[in-house]
Amino acid sequence: MAPSPGIISKQRDIIDRKLLAETIDGISAGADIFSRRGAIIEQLRFALAKGRAEIAERLLRHPSQGYRAAAEQAFLIDQVVRLIFDHVTQKL
Repeated sequence: MAPSPGIISKQRDIIDRKLLAETIDGISAGADIFSRRGAIIEQLRFALAKGRAEIAERLLRHPSQGYRAAAEQAFLIDQVVRLIFDHVTQKL
């Protein structure tokens, strides 16, 4: 039986938000704001690339389940936006 379209399996394989939040917090304790900003953006870009690669690999394994890939992409973007929101509202 195929998984439900609303359930994202193995979410941390797509993005580990908790680990990334800890990494961003560590960067925030660093030097000037411009250096921190660049390092945070680099981490977010890497997380997006890694997440997209994982989603693409899953789609290759199950090409008829594009609805899952769409849901996983939405999940990935939601998590990145949440990380940015949390950082801006709590740290800046």
